[in-house]
Amino acid sequence: MWNLTSTSAELRQELAKHNEWLLDDGNKSFSLNANEISISSIDGSLWLRFLSDEGLCEQIVEHAEVADGRFEFALKNEDSLIRLIPRVRAFELREGVESARLERVNGIAFDLTKQFRGFKPLRVELNEHGGRFAEIFAQKGRGFVAAISDVSGAVSHEAILAKAFNWQRKLGRRRTRSVKTVWIVASRKTARALNALCACLRGGEAGKIRILELNKTEPVQANTKFKELEMRRFSSLWSGRLPRLACLEHRRSSEFAASILADRPETIDRVFSANGETLRYRGLPFARTRSVRNAEQVWFGIEKNRIRLNEDTRPEFLDLLENLKTYRTHNAPNKQHEYFSASPEAWLESELRKNIRQLDPNLFLSPIYNQFRTAREKIDLLALRRDGRLVIVELKVAPDREMVFQAVDYWRKVESQRRRGNLERARLFENREIADKPTIIYLAAPTLGFHNEIEFFARKVKPQIEIVRFDLAENWRERISVIRRAILNPAQEL
Repeated sequence: MWNLTSTSAELRQELAKHNEWLLDDGNKSFSLNANEISISSIDGSLWLRFLSDEGLCEQIVEHAEVADGRFEFALKNEDSLIRLIPRVRAFELREGVESARLERVNGIAFDLTKQFRGFKPLRVELNEHGGRFAEIFAQKGRGFVAAISDVSGAVSHEAILAKAFNWQRKLGRRRTRSVKTVWIVASRKTARALNALCACLRGGEAGKIRILELNKTEPVQANTKFKELEMRRFSSLWSGRLPRLACLEHRRSSEFAASILADRPETIDRVFSANGETLRYRGLPFARTRSVRNAEQVWFGIEKNRIRLNEDTRPEFLDLLENLKTYRTHNAPNKQHEYFSASPEAWLESELRKNIRQLDPNLFLSPIYNQFRTAREKIDLLALRRDGRLVIVELKVAPDREMVFQAVDYWRKVESQRRRGNLERARLFENREIADKPTIIYLAAPTLGFHNEIEFFARKVKPQIEIVRFDLAENWRERISVIRRAILNPAQEL
């Protein structure tokens, strides 16, 4: 911390550490270069000068502090503060993030070397695309192993598993120094989720993965940073405590929602939540109703730009509806408009929700499917076939490498609830009976929306889990049309 006893030279030295600053005077904020700011001592007073829209501003500083690289100036004869906050350029921020991640990669490699005898890192780096993964190639005894870890803290366990298999395939094709096993270093939560997902893999495929859970507590033994998880058996997935099945009962729609739905039932639907309901225009949320002190309150707007609905803002709401009608349609005059391009998967889901038989004429959609949750996740669509088999419908409109593993993870959670009879008791399909047979996975996407490795990943899943692929025509916004159907993973009796 600095005060007036510090010389202006010292303050200027601190100021010169950053090229760009954000000045905040309490009323407005704007950016300044370091050469547009001056700190000087004149006749025993500390002067702050800077350029603004009004020209050169000069202020006498009563007190100045610098903490964590930020300046705070108390002005003389004024009850106000001026703050200077350093701005970090994008490339500097990227360099800082990359440096922190590299440090973490090296730390993981060091800890693996300490804990596992004969582990000798040969290459330690971040992956090429995005730098989110640590990649460690090492010698282990007479063989070679690879280890990966999410160093960004933002990658799903399904994506981590897909990355591991891709890297193992690449390294396994080598004539020399080939790799048969990939170690995944992960936090406790991610490691447990990976372990459950790996239980759904064929035996030979699960054997290519080794999961190491990071031990953040004090180790029981010296140099024990990681705990290797024993691979779960497929049969173990149906035992243990299940998360509560969150399924909201049928609710009466608010007066506002009912009036909007009555006006445009073909394009607008609603999704109930614990606190109210959300209205969607072809899958895009545009209005939310909440009960506040027993009074109905409505907010409207796209994403975070929400406005309270009242008599003054009603014209804006009507304009929003007209714009949605114009641009949230297959023949929109501007296909680059945000209303056309936003939330494409929700758009596809809303089209299938209106008539799931466009995908498969044998399906019935759960009337309250949109309230069904497994843990805290929402399945795209949950349906029932005429023969009583449950069907999970996973939707994509752009290539997604982890689509298969994401669907399999949902399958595991739904199948656990089905086997316990929880879905039957929840009356998800009213009076229709759910058959005592395994759930089926439907993967649906426009033909160009399937990742080119989808079959590679599907072949790694146990044959008991039936996976069916549905290719949709690219003009799905206009009309849902299935142009190809293929079984990726045939089912076997459990």
